[in-house]
Amino acid sequence: MRKIIVGIDEVGLGAWAGPIYVAAVCFTSNSTIPPDVIIRDSKALSTAQRVRSSYFLRKHTLFAITRVPREIIDSIGIRKATIRGILSVIRKIRRKIYSRIDHGCEKNMLLHFQIDGN
Repeated sequence: MRKIIVGIDEVGLGAWAGPIYVAAVCFTSNSTIPPDVIIRDSKALSTAQRVRSSYFLRKHTLFAITRVPREIIDSIGIRKATIRGILSVIRKIRRKIYSRIDHGCEKNMLLHFQIDGN
């Protein structure tokens, strides 16, 4: 069985006013990460490192982003809004992954979602 690991993280959770953005990413192949590309929290990277890493990730990964607007956060609360964003981005990335594989292969594939935080 083929295991695909998908990383998920959000931004905006600690902000005073929304929205929240949630992103999911997975590598499309066994790409070797070059030494000048650093994959870690973008706040810990210089601008040049961020640009190089962003270019590499856009070229070698599948990714999806979803936005949860302030109005949703205000109506259902930050925790439920974050979960809604996570579920939305999971649906989006699954569609992208399954569209890249042969029909029927999904039964031999295990998607593992690694979510940052609680």
